[in-house]
Amino acid sequence: MRRSPRRTPLTRWRTARRLVAFRWRTLLLLFLTAGVLTFAAVGVLAVRDSSARAATDAALADQGNRAYALQASSDEASARLAADDRVAGVAEQRAQVRHAGAEVSADLRVTTGSSLHLGVLTDGRFPTDSSGLTLSTYAAELLDAEPGDVVRVVDPTEPTAFEDLVLTGITIDPSDREDLTVTRVDPDLPASEVAAWFTDTDPYGALGLGAQIDAGKIGYRSTASVAEEAAASTPVAFADAAYAEPGLALLVLVVLGGIVVAAVPTTRADREGLRAAGWSAGRVWRLYRGVLVMTTLSGVAVGTAAVSLLLLVAREPVSAVLGEQWQGIDVPWVWVVVLAGLCVVAVWSGRLLGGAARSLGSLAGSSTPTPRRVTGFSLLLLLGGTTVLAVAGIASRSDPPGQLTLLAPLGAAVVAAALPGIVLPLVLARVPPATRTLSRRVTGGLHVVTAVVGVVCVLVGSRTAQTTHDTVVFETTSSAPQPAGSLVVSPVPQGAADELASAYAAAGGRTLERFRLVEESPTSMVRVTGPALLACMEEAGTRDPDAVDPLCFRQDTYAPVNTVAIGSADLERPAADPGLLDDVSEVGLLRFAGAEATPAGTVEADPEDGLGGNLPGLVLPPDDPLLGELGLRAADAEMVGARGPRHPVAGEPGGAPGDRLPARTDGAGDRRVGQQ
Repeated sequence: MRRSPRRTPLTRWRTARRLVAFRWRTLLLLFLTAGVLTFAAVGVLAVRDSSARAATDAALADQGNRAYALQASSDEASARLAADDRVAGVAEQRAQVRHAGAEVSADLRVTTGSSLHLGVLTDGRFPTDSSGLTLSTYAAELLDAEPGDVVRVVDPTEPTAFEDLVLTGITIDPSDREDLTVTRVDPDLPASEVAAWFTDTDPYGALGLGAQIDAGKIGYRSTASVAEEAAASTPVAFADAAYAEPGLALLVLVVLGGIVVAAVPTTRADREGLRAAGWSAGRVWRLYRGVLVMTTLSGVAVGTAAVSLLLLVAREPVSAVLGEQWQGIDVPWVWVVVLAGLCVVAVWSGRLLGGAARSLGSLAGSSTPTPRRVTGFSLLLLLGGTTVLAVAGIASRSDPPGQLTLLAPLGAAVVAAALPGIVLPLVLARVPPATRTLSRRVTGGLHVVTAVVGVVCVLVGSRTAQTTHDTVVFETTSSAPQPAGSLVVSPVPQGAADELASAYAAAGGRTLERFRLVEESPTSMVRVTGPALLACMEEAGTRDPDAVDPLCFRQDTYAPVNTVAIGSADLERPAADPGLLDDVSEVGLLRFAGAEATPAGTVEADPEDGLGGNLPGLVLPPDDPLLGELGLRAADAEMVGARGPRHPVAGEPGGAPGDRLPARTDGAGDRRVGQQ
């Protein structure tokens, strides 16, 4: 009796080589497909992650790579921070920088110590004393300046005041290719001019600032959280890339799985030949799967290497398209491993997918043609969906709209599911008999697919429509959160407020509102609201405003419970947010002690369209006796609101660099910065 040859690893290897040589076209298609898919998927994710890394690096370097950012709301708190050697401050100014006949307007960032290094250094060194400075790459290019050159820094408000400083280094902002920034050191910088403070020491622990932070005199925030927010603020090109991973994974599974399913029937003769040579069915499938897996993984490896090399070589032009300056690329290696695993799954399950495809093919072949007439089931769906839509429409006419309006998307989806079973028979009833018979056969089963697609489209569209509707309704019934085209910064030390006003005027601003804030503590705060809320709280016998009916709050303002501030000396009568005033031009006052609120009466006020939202809800004259009655005292901080025509803002497109107002938002928790 003839013995079958032993299937040693060498025999399997030779068989695999012959299989590759015989089926090289199919394997080449699989290899190229895996490589192209990997190139596209890894490329998209690598560009996105590299952009996020650039934003993170920029945010951290913008704050000196320190662990915490602090901001003082008073001169006393600023002096407390300035006295600690573990804390370094940064002042934000504007300056004209000149060199070799060229001039640019740039953000001037002045640090109180040479140990605080702002920006990512690419050439030279950071300044060690007040005689040096660094320039951003874009500014250095415009000025044609190199390390060692002497540049002149001019105060824009006083053209005769200037300093000649030595350029010690060049920095970049990885997230902004056209960044115009100058940094220098000034150990004698007044504490009142510092915009933000940075430290590596825990403010609550070693610095001992817990009491000031709890009292609201000092705001703080970890720079790591600022970096996370910066990384999440991806460019517009990647705004919809939040679900890139699952989408690309589905694409890989579908395409590679489809190729494997299509290739399985063509290998039937090969499999029968191997089985005739003594190979078992399981061993044959293992051989095929091994060859397919190795081919696919080779494509993944080549695609990853190709896209990594391309991005590494073309890093500069690719980042320039996004307006950034990458210092490196981030290849999503975890995703590469996941992608390789998905490819293996798609190939390994080819036999199962082939069986499923044959089953689906037989199912599709036996599908019934389109019905000759409209069925009762389709009419029932149409009637039910129309009824639900009618009920939702009636509920939407009430004030406020009833909860049944939420059923509208469901009714629309049911109608969408019913329409294919109604429209197709009606359309086919108008065509010649031969065309009708052929059309019913061709469209057999498609009405089910059409119904599913229609339902999905309606549900997706209804979600977007609901969001848009809610936004429009809210905006039309609410006053603006601040005057149109305004910039609101709060709290600001008085000295910094004066500088901000000067800088705004120098940038071409026209109208600047300043409100004096009042001293507050967590156990004593006064807020303004609508008189109806006070009546609701008294009727309900509660001191918790959240415990009353939401309709007790004023609905035509963004801030139904707002702050109280002190106006300028020329303010004669109290002014309030029009959305808070009742029919007799009064607003209500609440005194908060923790979470409890006690009604403190009402006050007559004149309507002021600019108030409300981010701005105070009530502004009192400096000599108003109500201040004494409420125990309100002016604080050492102000709220600055620049309103009127839209003004140029730092980093905003559409303005020359010299026309921008510095508004760098370093992360201190208590500062509110709003721009509309």
